[in-house]
Amino acid sequence: MDNWSTKKLIIENARPDGESLVIPYIKIKGTGPKIAIVGTQHGDEFFSIAIINKFLKSNFSTDADLTIFPLANPSAFNISNRRSPIDNQDMNRNWSGKKEGTLTSRMCYQIFRIIKNCDYVLDLHNANKNIRDAPQLRVHESNREKTQNLCKYLGIDFFINHSDVRHTLVEEMQKLNKTAVCIEIGEGKRIDSFYLNKGVQIIKKFILYATDPTVARTKTKHIDEETIKKIHAPKSGIFIPNEKFLGEKTKIMGTFINIADLKDEKITLKKDHKVLSLCVGGVVSKGDLIARVVE
Repeated sequence: MDNWSTKKLIIENARPDGESLVIPYIKIKGTGPKIAIVGTQHGDEFFSIAIINKFLKSNFSTDADLTIFPLANPSAFNISNRRSPIDNQDMNRNWSGKKEGTLTSRMCYQIFRIIKNCDYVLDLHNANKNIRDAPQLRVHESNREKTQNLCKYLGIDFFINHSDVRHTLVEEMQKLNKTAVCIEIGEGKRIDSFYLNKGVQIIKKFILYATDPTVARTKTKHIDEETIKKIHAPKSGIFIPNEKFLGEKTKIMGTFINIADLKDEKITLKKDHKVLSLCVGGVVSKGDLIARVVE
């Protein structure tokens, strides 16, 4: 794509020293549907920036009108943390923001003023450090029927229903009767080529869906968030994940190496589960999260 221009949002008097904060965004003017793509609401999830960057450098062509925020939260990004260091607030719990308020609330307000006029919103997120997410679409119950067809069309097998999260970007756009989805993919702080290409494919298909919603006709079963099981490390050691089955069904989560005697021990479940998220491996302590699975 070669027809995009870079713009800036200025949040004045954003920092304690009185300096302003700049939020860059990209505009691609078109005559088709208005679409917003938002990445890196959480500062430690910058894999989404790489996905958007590769998408912009692809030869994809569309007449859609695109507004893209690759880095929605530069304050948190600058310290590679989930939350802004200035007010310690979670951006994705502050929408639609306030004109006068904390820095995070003001960032949400300024961004929302621009994207609320879009009919479709794709909100990209990534897993936490050392955890890799198989692509999964997160929605609220109120928007489940509207986006159920979309999930399968995007090539995403996991359709997870949020029930207790409020003031997210997706929820606020849904209140305006817009089609908005949150997608988790890959690991926040690690660039993975497979999920990089998968993320670009998801963006392209989302745009194609917005251009012609009738293309998606196959529904996929949703997963209630409370049915997801968290698997924790039973002991400390070195964990080697069974990454081959991320997104698939398996009993084997991976192998532990006991550092004291270098003996291996497989970490298994009693029966097959689909693996939503998996630790990418390395040194772990007893009790660390190593997987999220669902029957």
